[in-house]
Amino acid sequence: MAGNCAGNWFACLPRLPQWWRTFCGRPQLYRESGRCPNGLSQADADKRVSDVIVQVKADLDKARKAAMKLAIWLTLSLFVGAFSAALAATEGGGLRDSTWGKTALGR
Repeated sequence: MAGNCAGNWFACLPRLPQWWRTFCGRPQLYRESGRCPNGLSQADADKRVSDVIVQVKADLDKARKAAMKLAIWLTLSLFVGAFSAALAATEGGGLRDSTWGKTALGR
């Protein structure tokens, strides 16, 4: 049940309502007997849920930063590859035409 409350709500974490936090804490508090099997109070369960939400937000921020760095490096590598391909094409065309190494101004 606690897994269900986390399923699609990660995008809504900043505005997660208090009743949902309470609902997520209840499976830790009450099992079939209706009493707390592990000795947690409602306040402790709410604190655990809040701690998990804070941890998930931190992990999402880390993932966003890593994706941003990856995107920057991939873009830079594509530009370097395109520049290298242009240089190779220029050299290949000059070798084909037997003009590689000769200056245009010296003719």
